[in-house]
Amino acid sequence: ASRTYLPRVTEAESKGALARAFEGALYWIKPDGSRVTLIAEEPPRLRNFLFGPSWWVDFSTAWDDDGSLWVLLETSRRPGTNGRVIELYHGGTEGRLELHSVLPAVPAPWALVRRGRTLGLRGHQGDDIYFAPLPRKGQQPDWHKAGLNAAWKDEVAAVLVKDGLASWAGTDGRLRRSKGTEESVFLAHAVTVAGKTLFIVPTREKTGSAASVYEGKTLVQQVWRSPESVHYSLEMAADGTWWGWRDKFTLHLLTREGKFLPPVSVEPAIRSLKSGQGELKGMPRVLRMEEGKLWLLAEDGRYLAVVDVGTGRLVESWAMPKGCGDFITLPHATSDGFFLDGRKGLYFVGWDGKARKLGWKS
Repeated sequence: ASRTYLPRVTEAESKGALARAFEGALYWIKPDGSRVTLIAEEPPRLRNFLFGPSWWVDFSTAWDDDGSLWVLLETSRRPGTNGRVIELYHGGTEGRLELHSVLPAVPAPWALVRRGRTLGLRGHQGDDIYFAPLPRKGQQPDWHKAGLNAAWKDEVAAVLVKDGLASWAGTDGRLRRSKGTEESVFLAHAVTVAGKTLFIVPTREKTGSAASVYEGKTLVQQVWRSPESVHYSLEMAADGTWWGWRDKFTLHLLTREGKFLPPVSVEPAIRSLKSGQGELKGMPRVLRMEEGKLWLLAEDGRYLAVVDVGTGRLVESWAMPKGCGDFITLPHATSDGFFLDGRKGLYFVGWDGKARKLGWKS
């Protein structure tokens, strides 16, 4: 979510990918296959297998506003300890991260999260959820009790609205000042594009639906009208393009420049990958849009397809390496291409369709 309004975060993520190893290390992998050790390996000791607490190592990661990286590490492998060790690290991706703080086990730090615009720690104690802004170096978190899960969700929603990252809206397409008691009221998250903060509100009409577009609190246009009730949720690609499915194989697209494009069906293009034979597998993912063309990962990761945005026709396509179908994790796009995690290894695929196997296996 932070990528929607933090350009330094988008820039940082576009240069490589984070990868964790069973041995307990965290790496930054670059498109050329080189890797930087951010947190060193912690091989499990034999006594951990025999007597516990087993071999557990876990990471939670988050990018700060300036593009630096925070890592919450929980490990049971540290020599000289009989239980969990919880540490907070910080730094850039050029080398080892620096230990920022050793955290207490109560409340139990669970993840790095954003509460509105504030990056911090989410913790648990019993059934209660806690939040703390990131502590100063060497200091302990200042925990704030949020209550049970429902109370946490309400608090997060209130802060998002306060920080201008969301707005309450109704299915009639109008924004609301508060949640109120209407069952149909929902939270519309902000979309930041071309320096503008937009709220795209799904709107019911007498003969179908549309998306009402607000700039701040002002209704500026309605787009993507349909005689039927369709989906209007969007997600952001690595290059800043917003995309979402109108229905099966028809896309809504919002460009980096803030232009709402007419819906485009990519079904003919995807079917042509298989020469019209057999059922289509999975939903394609939009990785990039450039010069009127879409780069899609289709058929559960088996093909990279370039599709003309105006016509929906297939321009070019490449088969991905064997074993990349039903990929293990979602592809991670960069400025030069994308990482594709297949069952036979990790690949980096350029926008020209050339795939290179990296010296890494999940």
